[in-house]
Amino acid sequence: MQSKVLPNNQKFLGIKEISEILNVPYRTVYRWVTSGTLPAYKFGSTYRISETDFNSFFITSKIKEPSKD
Repeated sequence: MQSKVLPNNQKFLGIKEISEILNVPYRTVYRWVTSGTLPAYKFGSTYRISETDFNSFFITSKIKEPSKD
């Protein structure tokens, strides 16, 4: 029996890639990762964020529109 840890189509992004996608400083994404706000995996000295985790982070970061009372 062979176990698989990663789904077949799982993709990972680096901190630099995410900072470019969101147009925020590298250091901001690094802080999100090291504080646990943005889940990541660390391989040696390199952090990698799964596309799934990034998408979840992106969706939950949306600010709700204020109600118009």
